[in-house]
Amino acid sequence: MESNQTPRFWSILFKWFCNDSLYEELQGDLEEAYINNTNTRGAKKARAIYRKEVLRMIRPSITKKTKLPHTISQAFIFHYFKISFRNLKKHFAYSTLNVLGFAAALAVCLFCINAIYSNHQLDQKFTDKERIYRVSLKINDQFGPKLSAKSQIPLANKLETTLPEIELLGLIQMQGEPMSAYLLKGQRITFKVDKVNEDFFKVFDYEMILGNVNDLFTNPSNIIITKSIMHKYFTPETVIGKKLGKYIISGVIEDPSKVSHIDFEILNSQFKDHTASSYYTSWNSYYFQQLYIKLQPNTSPALVSEKLHSMAAEVNEELKGDKQNATYDFVLEPLTLLAQSDAIFNNAVLLNNNAQNGAKVLIIILLAIAAFNYTNLAMAGALSRTKEVGVRKVMGCKRTQLIIQFLIETTLLTLFGFVFGLLIFWLLAPSFASFSDFTFQTTLSFGQVAIFFGFALGVALISGLIPGLFFSRISVLSLFKTNVSKRKLSLQTAKKGLIIFQVSLSLLVFTLGFILLNQAHLINKQKSPFTGENIVAIELPSSDSLGIVFHHNLNKISGVESVTSLSQVPFGTDAPSYRLEKHHLENKEKFESVRILQADSGILSIFKDQIEWHSGNDYKNEKAYFLVNKEFKEQISDSLKNYREGSYSIGTDFFPVFGTIDNLNLGDPISETRPSAILVYNAHRYSTLLIKLNNTSFKNTLSEIEAMFQNSFPEESFFPLFLDDILYNRLRQFRSIVRSFIFIFSAIIAITLMGQIGMAMYSAQTKEKEIGIRKVLGASFKQITSLLLKGTYVQLLIAGLIACPLAYYIFNELKPDFTVPLQVQFYHLLAAFISFALLIIALVTSQTWKTSNANPSEILRNE
Repeated sequence: MESNQTPRFWSILFKWFCNDSLYEELQGDLEEAYINNTNTRGAKKARAIYRKEVLRMIRPSITKKTKLPHTISQAFIFHYFKISFRNLKKHFAYSTLNVLGFAAALAVCLFCINAIYSNHQLDQKFTDKERIYRVSLKINDQFGPKLSAKSQIPLANKLETTLPEIELLGLIQMQGEPMSAYLLKGQRITFKVDKVNEDFFKVFDYEMILGNVNDLFTNPSNIIITKSIMHKYFTPETVIGKKLGKYIISGVIEDPSKVSHIDFEILNSQFKDHTASSYYTSWNSYYFQQLYIKLQPNTSPALVSEKLHSMAAEVNEELKGDKQNATYDFVLEPLTLLAQSDAIFNNAVLLNNNAQNGAKVLIIILLAIAAFNYTNLAMAGALSRTKEVGVRKVMGCKRTQLIIQFLIETTLLTLFGFVFGLLIFWLLAPSFASFSDFTFQTTLSFGQVAIFFGFALGVALISGLIPGLFFSRISVLSLFKTNVSKRKLSLQTAKKGLIIFQVSLSLLVFTLGFILLNQAHLINKQKSPFTGENIVAIELPSSDSLGIVFHHNLNKISGVESVTSLSQVPFGTDAPSYRLEKHHLENKEKFESVRILQADSGILSIFKDQIEWHSGNDYKNEKAYFLVNKEFKEQISDSLKNYREGSYSIGTDFFPVFGTIDNLNLGDPISETRPSAILVYNAHRYSTLLIKLNNTSFKNTLSEIEAMFQNSFPEESFFPLFLDDILYNRLRQFRSIVRSFIFIFSAIIAITLMGQIGMAMYSAQTKEKEIGIRKVLGASFKQITSLLLKGTYVQLLIAGLIACPLAYYIFNELKPDFTVPLQVQFYHLLAAFISFALLIIALVTSQTWKTSNANPSEILRNE
């Protein structure tokens, strides 16, 4: 259907600047072209073309002929620019710092806004994206409600059999398996292998770089790797057919995290279905699979949502009376909004709503600091020009002309800052994109540039109007008085107030950054009882007699200190939780969700002195017992007595607690502080072995183990998993976020310091004659510096009283639950304040050095 509703804003803009005699004809041509483009190329493309054509019309032959008012003649405009450039040249040093500080703030804000914009561009390239949804899981259990990006494995089969509205159903499974290690280019590299079905590539039409996506499903050993892995470890000419452990590379796909909310490294086709073991297919297990559906054309999402709610009600009825005591609901999330979803288990490095809100707050803070820096310097510069303004008013300069003079000067500075800000962004954007894991586009849209251009002009308007309006209203005689008038004092007071506000805001950001860096250090340096470069895990093909013999033979190797068998690799992604019930006299019905690792008694020799036993440690004759962490004691036990004497059950078996292991955490190493426990149970045989090696013969011992493994399991590949590497990879995304934060934090400090340097330079220049007189009278450098620093001390003291308590409150109110929470102490705030104060004092002192060492006769020769 044709429409002549051209974009309203651009139509009004065109009418405003177009010559009246040409408007009707040109607007008709634009509307005709817009209608034609809408019908042939789509509304979005038509609007873009229309906007471009309107901007191309801004040229002398088409725009209206405007006459400048009498007070703003061309000669005066030229004069204003001439005077402005002279003033900038006269105060070149701090004008340059002001421009660079403003430019740096704009550049960092462009990085933040472009990261948000880039995140919104994810999942926009896929065909029929409006019909694609993720079936997310809303969980309500004893820990409260939460939304999970992952759902249960049997849900896929249930959807296929009950919802005819679904055209395609694609799934990707992250089965909680540890990342496999491979020897590539002389390095031990770990990758995660995710599983997909055939419809996954019909729902998501990723670009295949090499190979055919259908080849993945012709052989269970085939895999598809990402483009970044190929370029890092292989060559395009020989990558197809290469072996990677037990897998064969059959294709190369584009990097998913750059185009979608999903992230994967290697894809295989051997996924679990609804006929797998109960471990995977229980409705209470929702850690393994993300499920996506593509609806039939013209299908109502609301109708499908209603059916999903009904399906969830059936599942809840089926689970009624289950001891897990959790209820579920199935939620449709549109594909185009998944990159901003707050659901847990979104597996790519994304900026969810909370992160985006944080980035927006950061943008506001940065722009505020930059605006105050700029306005302070503009007002400071204006106060030094009272006599110049007085002379101009005596010569007949009108109020409007005076305001225009200040506006032109500040506009020139902000335009320089705006251009430098764009230049900084374009120079650093490729480097930022290379080290950030999340999607970041290195180009800016017209709208982004326009928004920041408008902000720059707004800052110029404010910083030029304040001194312009002030000087235009006071009398000529007041400008030549030796004594400072009350009105001038009011401007000085306003300037000081702005400086204190800016210093307080900068100190607040500095203190928060200082605290957050300490928090990040605690998380990165957290300890684990499994920590040690000589602890490796091996997954055996089976736990039958061959596995038992292999386990037994490992103890014969001289370089092996101890061997234990485990139910799974520690720190494995998405380790399942177990329902744990209490069985002592108090509160028998209480139960909790606990991360549990099962192991034989060999685990004791690995931990050695890390276990705090409640009594003697001779428990070899016990059937089984728990070793728990501190959170277990705090969250599950009613009292220390019951905690030590009580029995807890998994299923129908009861097990006592005999000891505590410090720093034991089997969940998320960043934010999860859930109770964790090791069940020491010798009756079971497990297929995962944990081996502690002797440091002196590390390499030789590992080679002996590999030879023994190949002899026992000739059809399998040997992949030792180093526990330190697994923990490091679990923290990889967090480290990327910390790197981005350090980049932004450093920029904020640089912006703040540039503003302080500018103010120090201005203060030294305006007081150079006073300094010269004091030097003639015998003042020392120390006395002069103390005089100039007096105001700085007062500003820092007031800023510290405001910013430090506020930073303490903000951190404690807004911080997430970290595994190793930082308890902010007085010394954290004091260290941040002293560091910030020393930086400011050092900068102010450095700027007074030159003036203090100048020849007094040179300074005072014109007096």
